[in-house]
Amino acid sequence: MTTMIPDDWSLGPCERSTGCQQANDPADSGRFLRIGGSTSPSASLEKVQSEQEVAFAKRTGYQKIRFETGNYHGYPSVEWEFVWLNTGVLRHVRATYWRASGDDYIVYASSTADKWEQTLPLYETMIAHSTP
Repeated sequence: MTTMIPDDWSLGPCERSTGCQQANDPADSGRFLRIGGSTSPSASLEKVQSEQEVAFAKRTGYQKIRFETGNYHGYPSVEWEFVWLNTGVLRHVRATYWRASGDDYIVYASSTADKWEQTLPLYETMIAHSTP
């Protein structure tokens, strides 16, 4: 897949996920972006992500903002946005997942809730420039 991330953000493998790269904000250790893709499982994208949402909902302070199915660049998609408490700090996350040609892709942005206004434009730029 391709997308756009800020030039000065370091990109490396995600710590807990395969098929994922994470770009960290060099000026704010609490803000990062993720991109990636992996082979699609046999279950529908909506079912896979719904199961992830149910599992994640057990975390402290979890509140779902939205979980919507749709269409991203002509492909089935799920947009999931939520907040949760991580070691007492409220975090805000928005992710778009889509399925294309047998692969599932993700664009993901996460920051502390107080920095979400500055993080959202990064997510929107990634979404606007992601392929396939």
